[in-house]
Amino acid sequence: MSVKEYLGEIRRLTAVIDSYQRSIDILRSDIEGIRGISYDKDRVQSTASDSTILNQIIRLEELAGKMGDVMVERAKKRAEITSQITLMPNRNYMQILFKRYVEFKKFELIAVEMGYSYDYVRELHGQALDEFGKKYGIK
Repeated sequence: MSVKEYLGEIRRLTAVIDSYQRSIDILRSDIEGIRGISYDKDRVQSTASDSTILNQIIRLEELAGKMGDVMVERAKKRAEITSQITLMPNRNYMQILFKRYVEFKKFELIAVEMGYSYDYVRELHGQALDEFGKKYGIK
């Protein structure tokens, strides 16, 4: 695993959580769209059976549980990576890595916030990745 891949784990886990959330939202919408059975009129069109609704609710609970597990994993990974970044001896390296991999900021914004040119921030970023990799034995 490269340094970028290691540091990018927070973003990857965030994307997994977002995917679970979208699936949950769609499933909730489907469940909410199911109407109850009207027993006072003749049935012309069938509605979803109780087992279908139950299966959807079970699936919703499974997705929510999996999302919760990934959220815990992301929190642990974020704490680990944040701790490692804050121990970087060079303050500029620490700021760039934190802004890029914990706050998910683009280089353009990092350059503006730090008062450096875009090219210089990219150069510092490369140096910071090298130093991080050396410090923590990641290639």
